[in-house]
Amino acid sequence: MKNLFYLCLLFTFAKVSAQNFQASCRKAINENGSMVSVEVAASFPGGYAAMFDYLKSNLQYPAEASEKRASGTVFVALLITETGKLDKISIRQSVGFGCDEEAIRLIQAMPNWIPAQQNGKALRTKLMIPIPFENPMEQTLALNKR
Repeated sequence: MKNLFYLCLLFTFAKVSAQNFQASCRKAINENGSMVSVEVAASFPGGYAAMFDYLKSNLQYPAEASEKRASGTVFVALLITETGKLDKISIRQSVGFGCDEEAIRLIQAMPNWIPAQQNGKALRTKLMIPIPFENPMEQTLALNKR
């Protein structure tokens, strides 16, 4: 039931957010520090579906958030370097109750990304990743009411 919940949650999230997320990946930072559109966007290995699968498979809803029945979306800002390493990870929108720490853990555990490219040269990319946290108990209750 827990896996079904996360699957439904991430499918909904993916459908709503994919276009905005993909558009944000098409901007990179050139050698002058300016934001530029790129030929090849930075990407998670295997693409966006693989990233959503990674989040679904690895997200652990924090006990403190469960006790407080907290939910919301943590927005994580990061920099994808020219080598694909994730750097400068920070929370831009907090949920609290352990969700922020879990979001950072998820991002830090991600494999290196495929960096953005322009004219065959890898570029740094700033990115914002939304990570939704919905209380599994609340979702189970909602599903049982149907």
